[in-house]
Amino acid sequence: MEDQYLESDSNGFYHITSYAFGGIILLFNIFWAYVELKQIIFHKIDYVKSFWNLLDLLTVVTNTAVVIMDYTGAHFHDKNRISAMAVLILYFKLFYFLRIFSSTAYLVRMIIEILKDMKFFVTVLMLATIAFGNAFYILGRNSPDGENLAGDNFIDALIFSYKMGLGDFLTDDFGTRDEEILWIFFLVNTLIVLIVLLNLIIAIMGDTFDRVQETQEKSMLKELTDMIRENEFLFSRSRAFKNSKYIIVIEPEKAEGGGNVSWEGRLNQLRIFIQESSEKHIAHLQKLQEEIENIASSALEDKMKPSEDRVNHKLSEC
Repeated sequence: MEDQYLESDSNGFYHITSYAFGGIILLFNIFWAYVELKQIIFHKIDYVKSFWNLLDLLTVVTNTAVVIMDYTGAHFHDKNRISAMAVLILYFKLFYFLRIFSSTAYLVRMIIEILKDMKFFVTVLMLATIAFGNAFYILGRNSPDGENLAGDNFIDALIFSYKMGLGDFLTDDFGTRDEEILWIFFLVNTLIVLIVLLNLIIAIMGDTFDRVQETQEKSMLKELTDMIRENEFLFSRSRAFKNSKYIIVIEPEKAEGGGNVSWEGRLNQLRIFIQESSEKHIAHLQKLQEEIENIASSALEDKMKPSEDRVNHKLSEC
């Protein structure tokens, strides 16, 4: 690949097109850098709190670095490393524009919420991976051939433990010294990481999916309002409402359907729904009971009134 690069560069065609497209990319990057600078001045410290803002900043930095490295004749392999990161970041930016459409905005919100709900799970998974990686690395030093089955260093041992937790079982070297202990570690690792923790993350994702799906319209509106807030610096309120002679009233828009109930899991949500429905039915039955009692009382009074009139008439004659 590097030979092809050098060959195309020698005929001058690649060199010319590279400089031309590089100049265009630099112009775009200067414009986007100016936009990001305005956004930093407008949002101040809130700028760094947004993942999308940091992604925009990384896009400008990495793409500019690729063009500069190409202009300065940096090493082919070094430029490819930065180019790979720049391309990956650009693809991630597509998720930003998916927030515009109502059919995909809530999906982006769902991914974000799943990642948020995974933070404590990731901590537990890291502890389990480090624990088993450390154990395998120490026990692997007893190998008779001198080669550690977990890897040459602690980082390799962590990778070995992580791959084993995902089902990549490298047990060929277990038939050596301390084989019984290795198999015990293997069984405990698969039980805790592969069976318990990975099924736990499926349950966490399922609960998050239900929560976001329950409030799909709210999630879509939240993504749209976040985009409006992030790009609020592009227009001036004073200029937009300069000639306005009326009062503007802003009211929060709420999605339809029970947005005042916080999500507490599928079973709790079902329990709350049944409880609210039962209270409504009980109140309705009590109202019907009162109406029936009133009707019965009125009917009884109507039937008893003639008898009372006759009795009163007889008493008056006496």
